[in-house]
Amino acid sequence: MTEPATGAPRHAHAWVFVLGAPLAWALQLVLGWLVSAAACCTRLSPPSLSATGARNAELGITAAALLVAITCTVTGARRRRGSIDTRHGGELPDFLASISWLLGLIITLAILWAGVAALVLPVCERGR
Repeated sequence: MTEPATGAPRHAHAWVFVLGAPLAWALQLVLGWLVSAAACCTRLSPPSLSATGARNAELGITAAALLVAITCTVTGARRRRGSIDTRHGGELPDFLASISWLLGLIITLAILWAGVAALVLPVCERGR
């Protein structure tokens, strides 16, 4: 099915919300690892990033990832509430909206859990 005005697939924009939270989590993990590696690399003398700078960078990365994941989760919940799949008698919500809501919720918790490490663990202990 396509949108009448644009010719784009009907649920193409829904995939943005399904994939947004997992991609934000993946970027948080990779960028956090890179920041930790820059602060703890023993080959660089002095390290290119201080422990405080690394902690602040990781907290900023976590905040940005949380913003993306929460946006995807809230949008998925709104789309799920407002959508009814009429092919099954109007009883089922849209599948992609349901998946984006559930996946966004799980990934938001994962981002929070990974962000706790930036607050609790020493900088060089997080990258191992």
